[in-house]
Amino acid sequence: MNWLWEHFLPRARIRVRITAAVVAAMTAILTCASAVVYWKVAEALSVQVDQDLLAYSDIVTRDVIAGQSLPADDPGLVSQTYTRSGAVLAKSDGGVRTLLSARRAAGAGSSAKQFDLGRLLPPPEQNPYRVRY
Repeated sequence: MNWLWEHFLPRARIRVRITAAVVAAMTAILTCASAVVYWKVAEALSVQVDQDLLAYSDIVTRDVIAGQSLPADDPGLVSQTYTRSGAVLAKSDGGVRTLLSARRAAGAGSSAKQFDLGRLLPPPEQNPYRVRY
């Protein structure tokens, strides 16, 4: 421990050294705490987006199977239907970009898959989507 005090501000008074040590320790603690809070909030938001997406995809699937039109555009909720070759048949919002590539549309099967189009966190410059197909 003497080595630490001899090399850490060797000519400073004990009060300055203790203050500097406390500042360094609190900086490390607050940085770690901030990282944990960010991680937990990001995880909670991701789980909520997954739950909302699952519920919305169930509604869209039910409507498409029943032969109804796609649900009206809701902020943040967009649905699109595709042919096997990847051509867009219908969109619930005419202004949104195509969410699936032709390769992904052709690879769609009976089991649901999902991916993020764009980055959801931290807040991005353009509109990201979590796509379920």
